[in-house]
Order: sequence, then structure tokens, then C-alpha cells
Amino acid sequence: MTKYIAYFNDTSCQSLNLYSDIDSSESYQSFSNLDELNFLDDSCTLIVLIPSLLVSSYHSQKNDDIPKDIHLANFISDIDNKIVNQISENKFIFHEDVGYIIDKSIIDKLNKSLTLLNTNVYLTPEYSFLSKAGEDTIVEFDNKYFFSYCDGTGTSVTFDSLRDYCHIIKNTNHNYQPVIYSNTNNLKEVFHDIKPLEFSLDTFFNHQISLLPNLYSFYYSLNSIKRKFSFTSLQLALLTVSLFSILFIPSLIIVKNNKNAELYNEATFNIFTSINNDIKKVVRPRSQIDSIMSQMPSNDQDQDINLPSLDYLKQINIENIERVFIDFNQSTMTVSLNEISSLQFNVIKTFSQQMNISILNEDIISKNNKVSGLITVSFKNE
Repeated sequence: MTKYIAYFNDTSCQSLNLYSDIDSSESYQSFSNLDELNFLDDSCTLIVLIPSLLVSSYHSQKNDDIPKDIHLANFISDIDNKIVNQISENKFIFHEDVGYIIDKSIIDKLNKSLTLLNTNVYLTPEYSFLSKAGEDTIVEFDNKYFFSYCDGTGTSVTFDSLRDYCHIIKNTNHNYQPVIYSNTNNLKEVFHDIKPLEFSLDTFFNHQISLLPNLYSFYYSLNSIKRKFSFTSLQLALLTVSLFSILFIPSLIIVKNNKNAELYNEATFNIFTSINNDIKKVVRPRSQIDSIMSQMPSNDQDQDINLPSLDYLKQINIENIERVFIDFNQSTMTVSLNEISSLQFNVIKTFSQQMNISILNEDIISKNNKVSGLITVSFKNE
């Protein structure tokens, strides 16, 4: 896996130098912006160093018993007087026992550009370069000096500010004994009793990259998803339609069901009001029915209704009988026939005479030896 270091020339995070571990020399290529690194593939690892002026870090003891939002609130309360801009304009990222603060517009811009690259990305402060837990480190790289402290925080200075900054540190911490990586004598003038280690990019590339704080996060957009997953335009359209369906179809079904429920309630209410005008609301249909039935006048006289014998229909045994309507008040029965043969129709009439059933009306149509229509017969209702 090829490793690359992207180092910005200034705080605008535009032009950059790109170092690689392809050879042991510290040669680099210059690029005008991150978009030009699109030649990198997923077999590469890109470590992007954020200028220290753009990101601040403070020690923040991690407590797993405290929710993340409470931990963030406590952290902001502790460093509130050290933040120049508005709290809402910043993004807060925690790694181990360190809290990092960076302007949202800056981190979003970097993440947006890096997401479009098809490679493994580490976005880390430049002073995390060669940092080790519990160890103070100074690294001289590209005319800058990265100060990484044992608590995980750090900063960087130029050569013009180096001497003054080192004196401030030594006056603040008399036991300050950093590990120095430098190929010049610039730091020897301040730290006389410390022998610097020779610096090379191989030292960093052999460093365990996974231990670095990673401020990178995937920037979700149509372009980033399409590029990251190599979607075609058709696949992206299908994905969009599928996502739309997943999000909105359940809501549409719920709305339709609620509308149907309202129509059902309204229809039920209309049925009950047609029975009893005193009903104002239908809450429990069964209890409403019981209430209506209890208000109806009772009839103590028993009325026995004897159903007519159905032997007539059983003996006919014709599958073409569609329906039968019985009128108890008139003691009649209407039979609907559908394309029965003329022979079967004559059998029906013969059976009717044998069973003393009178055919009152024949509303039938005969065509191609098929008979369809209605016949009305009378029966005794005793």
C-alpha cells in the first residue's frame, strides 16, 4: 500500500506538496488543490496535514460513564473563554483524551474535496506528525516545527518564532525534555543537552498511521455517492427512486388508511343516525346497537315464520341457478336462471306442477335452445 502525505503551503488549504514513500528521498510534487489528486486509488493511503493555525486542541479526560452530549457540554464550558468565534461555527471532534476544534466551513470544505477521492484518507493536525502517547516531541519538517505534547495536544511555529516559543515552554515547564527529530542545528541552540534524531519521511511512513487522530468524515452528496460507489447514471436514478419510495410510500399508505378510516366512521355514523337521530357520535358500534335495540318496543306475541320447503330447488339440481329471492309477505319465490337448456326449463315446469307449486310469472328469454331470466312461483307459508 502506497502512502502519501499532503502538506498545504498555507492556511488557505489550496496549493499543496505531495510526498510519497515510493522512494526514500524527500522529493515531492506540487498541486494547486486536492481535486488534482484524483489519480489515487483505494490501494493508497493519503495523510492530509491540517495547518495548526486552523485547528485547536485541548486535553479532555474521557469518561465512558458520561453521555457524549454531556461530555461535549462540559468540554465547551471549560474552554469557552478560549474560543474566538461563535460556538455554533465550530466542529468538535474527540480522539482519546483530546478535544479538537476546527471551523465548520473549513472542515466541511476539506471533507467535501477528500470524499471525491477514491482512496483511504486520514485528515489530521500537522502537529500529530510522529506524535506518541505520553511523549513530548518536536519535528522539523518543511521549514516548520511541530510541537506535540504528552497530553495529545500540540501546535507548530515557523523558524522566526522558534526561539521565543521554546523559551516560553522551558520557562513554563522546567522538566521539558522532548524527543527531537531534526536535520539542522536550529534546535540545538535552545536544547543544548538533547541530541536530535535524524528525520526522514521513512520514519513517519513506518509510524503506525492508525494511531493518528482522524478528523475526516464522509461528505454525503449525490456526486460523492456516485463517485465513491462507481454508480452509473441509471443506477443512481434507480437508487434515488428506491430511496424516495422507502421514505414516502409508508407515509402515503398511512394517509390513505386514515382517509379510509374516516370514510368508514362517517358511513357508520350515517347508518346509525338513519336508525336513531339522537346519536351524536359513534364510538362503539356494538354498544350503540344494544342501546338502539333496548329502546325499541318489545312485542310479546310470538311470530313463527316457517321457511318454505327447498326440496323444489334440490330436486331441480341445476348449476345455472344464479340466485333465489324469497318474499315471505307475498309467499313467493323468484328464481334467476342463466342459460339453461330448454329441456331443463321444461323439467322445472313439470316439477312445479307435480309439487303443487304455481308459476306466477315467467320473465325469460329463449335463444339457441337456452333459457335465461326470472320465474316467480308461489308457496304456502304456514
